[in-house]
Amino acid sequence: MASLEQRNGFYRVVFRYGGQKFSRSLKTTNQRTARLTFDQLEDNLRRLELGTLILEPGADVAAVLLSSGAISKQPKASARILFGDMLDRYIASIPETSIEQTTRGMLGTHVKHLKRLFGIRFKPSEITLEKLQAYVNNRAAEKGIRGRTVSAVTIGKELTTLKTAWSWAGESGFVHAELPNRSRLRMPKTEEKPPFKTWVEIERIINRAQLSESEARDYWDCVYLNQEEIADLLTDIAAFEVYSFIFPMFAAAAYTGARRSELLRSQIEDVDLETGVFVIREKKRIKGTRSTRSVPISPKLSEILTTWFDQHPGGRNTFSLTGEPLSPDQAHDYFVRTLENSKWDTLRGWHVLRHSFISNCASAGVDQRMIDDWVGHQTEAMRRRYRHLFPAKQKEALAAVFS
Repeated sequence: MASLEQRNGFYRVVFRYGGQKFSRSLKTTNQRTARLTFDQLEDNLRRLELGTLILEPGADVAAVLLSSGAISKQPKASARILFGDMLDRYIASIPETSIEQTTRGMLGTHVKHLKRLFGIRFKPSEITLEKLQAYVNNRAAEKGIRGRTVSAVTIGKELTTLKTAWSWAGESGFVHAELPNRSRLRMPKTEEKPPFKTWVEIERIINRAQLSESEARDYWDCVYLNQEEIADLLTDIAAFEVYSFIFPMFAAAAYTGARRSELLRSQIEDVDLETGVFVIREKKRIKGTRSTRSVPISPKLSEILTTWFDQHPGGRNTFSLTGEPLSPDQAHDYFVRTLENSKWDTLRGWHVLRHSFISNCASAGVDQRMIDDWVGHQTEAMRRRYRHLFPAKQKEALAAVFS
């Protein structure tokens, strides 16, 4: 009927009443104090069953049951918030520097869809498993990118945002009910992303299958440029009439595997040409922590960065037009405009150069653990996408079985 739990040193009670699950922090680390409150809760639950305790409409269930049972007034309006307010307050509570601008934008998009389909003027506790399933079904029927419906991955991320906002509201005292368990929802089927492929392989697939432009884009998202193509790309960019920071920024992405956000975050002191080390400032690998990783600077990249630093406009940012930091939108715009109307205009964004770095290292037989250290990989799903590029190691492994 009820349970007493300890999380992060503090005790909390979890119980069900009226078909709803409630969770309330007791705000104490003292076991004896927590046990006394828990005993009071169990006694009040028994009184409810016997009919000797009656909850008035609008009463705060958890507050009544954790007390002597005398509280029957509806809580002050300020202690309750509506669904739309809960989402807005959660977003506003996130410190400006704790997440990337792109992540904040993504959360805003999630909140927009949650408000649109759930509504805004109702109590969060009114959300049931049935309503969550209806949200999943409605989103799964809506149009996504490239003529497809919204994927289970996208819907899952939106529900994660809802759960995180709900947990924040619970800890803040605005919501006292538990969000229905997401594991009981039926989600649309997902498709595993295809492995990385070379330019030639993708052109062959597109021509052989006579794919539409939309279908072809899925494959171009998975392209990686081999070492020769990377050299050709950089040679072409060096010859284009572009801003001086663009060529070294493309080179750094191709020769370090850094993400776009990491390139934008890079500062001059992170690049040590004497020791040949490029320190990359991370935000994704360790949640809530500004961590770093180091990548060796190749001779080609060292030469390019040496030339770039001789004409650097000033300021601390490694890649900049005027000395001021670039925004993610600016970086994407520069990428697209640089390659526009060239043979490279099928490349979708900066991530292509990261994929190429990983794939070229894998094809050359570099130990996967070393690649993981350089690029900051964490997921097995991502490793699977380029594992087929370790031909020598796979051949040795199979030969050991059937020798």
